[in-house]
Amino acid sequence: MMPTTTNSAYWKKREKEERKWQEKNIATDAAFNRAIERYYNIAIAQINKDIDHQYQSLAKSVGGLQTAYSAVDAADIADYEFEAQKLVMQAAQMRAQGKRVTYAEFSDDVNRRMKIYNATMRINRLEYLKSQVGLHLTEANMNIDADLGVKLNDSYVKEVKRQAGILGSNLKFNNAIINDDNIAKIVMKQVGGANWSQRLWLNQDALKAALDSALTTGLIAGQSNQAIARNLRDQVRTTIKNHAYVTERLARTETARVQYQAQIDSTKAADYKYVKWYAEPGACRVCQEINDNDDYDLGYGVFPVDEVPQIPIHPNCRCSISAYWIDSKDKHSD
Repeated sequence: MMPTTTNSAYWKKREKEERKWQEKNIATDAAFNRAIERYYNIAIAQINKDIDHQYQSLAKSVGGLQTAYSAVDAADIADYEFEAQKLVMQAAQMRAQGKRVTYAEFSDDVNRRMKIYNATMRINRLEYLKSQVGLHLTEANMNIDADLGVKLNDSYVKEVKRQAGILGSNLKFNNAIINDDNIAKIVMKQVGGANWSQRLWLNQDALKAALDSALTTGLIAGQSNQAIARNLRDQVRTTIKNHAYVTERLARTETARVQYQAQIDSTKAADYKYVKWYAEPGACRVCQEINDNDDYDLGYGVFPVDEVPQIPIHPNCRCSISAYWIDSKDKHSD
C-alpha cells in the first residue's frame, strides 16, 4: 500500500526501487538489442553468400563483369521466386497469429516490397543481386517488427501491474486500461506523423538503398571480381551494423513511451494528483534538470500529473515517473 505521507524513509526506499527497475529496463533493452543483432547477422551472412555466389559466377563467365548487366537465367529466377513466396507466406502466418497487437499494414509492407524486388530482379544480374539483398532485409525486418510489437505490448501490461502494486490497488481499475483495443491504440500511436512500425520499414528502405549503392559502385570501380566481392562483404557488414543502431534506438525509445503511458494511466485511474520524476542512471542534463525541478513548490521532481514532461524526453531516454502524495494538497482517500 502506498502511504498517504511525505515520510522521507518511504520515498528514499521508493527511489531505490525505481532505480533498480530502471536498471532492469536497461538490461532488458540490451537483451533485445542482441536479438536485433542476431536477425541482422543472419541477413549479413545470407547477403554475403549471395555476393560470393554471383561474383563467382561472373568470374567463370566469358564476359566477366559485363555479364552483370546480362539477363538472369531461368534457374536463378525460379530459386528467387521460391524464397520470395516462402517469405510472403511467413508474413501472412505471423499476421494471422496476431501476437496480441497487430499492425494492419504489416503483410502489405512485405508484399509491396516483394513486388518491387520481383519485378526488378528480372532486369539483369546486378538487379537480381539487389533483389536478393532486399529479400534478406525484409525477412530480418519482419521478425524485428513482430518481436518489437510483442515487447511493447508486454511492457505496457507489465508496467500497469507494477504500478498497481506500488499504489496498493487491485487490478479492478486496470481492466479498462489493459484491454486489447486500448493497448493497440497506445502501442501503435503515431509520433511525429508515423508509428514505430512505419519507421522500422522506412529504416529498412534506407538500408536497402545504401546497400544498392554499394553494389553498383563496386561494379564500376574497375577491380577484380574477387576484390569487389571482398570489399562488398565488408561494406555490407558495416552498413547494416550502422543501421542496426537506429533500430535499437527506436526500440528503446518506444518502450519508454509505452511504459510512461502506463504510469500516467495508472496514476490517473487511482486518482492520484501528483507524480515524481525519477532520472535514469547517467541521466542527461535536460532530464536531470527535470529531476531537480521545484517550480510548483511541491518538492524536487514533483509535478501535477497533467504537467509532468512526457517521456521520452529524447531518443534512448529511460527516465520514469510514479504517483506521489502530498499531505497538505492531496485529498485522495484510500
